[in-house]
Amino acid sequence: MLLGLLNDKGQCRLLDVGEILYMQTDGTGDLTIYSYDEKFRTISSAEDFAEFLREAGFVRTDRGTLVNMRQVEAYDPAQNVLRLRLKEGEVLVPAARNRRRILRDYFAGKQV
Repeated sequence: MLLGLLNDKGQCRLLDVGEILYMQTDGTGDLTIYSYDEKFRTISSAEDFAEFLREAGFVRTDRGTLVNMRQVEAYDPAQNVLRLRLKEGEVLVPAARNRRRILRDYFAGKQV
């Protein structure tokens, strides 16, 4: 599944949803989509993408964040954070406390 998006340099690019690591809103509700090496802004909300991307392996980790679980390198249940690899290093994406059980269940059978 491809999405047509503008990257942070203003260039239009088709992005396969499998390339998306996570999506997160900022304090104003604007949604940023993060891939391994690019950022994309969108006028859509996390809510708009949640249902659409569920079948592609995305999980809502809090009200404003969706994570591509196929891109997660590790989950730390004690800190309730997911580790994802970016070109510049790694990012730790925190999850809401009420999502802990869902994440723990997801990783129960998965070696991370």
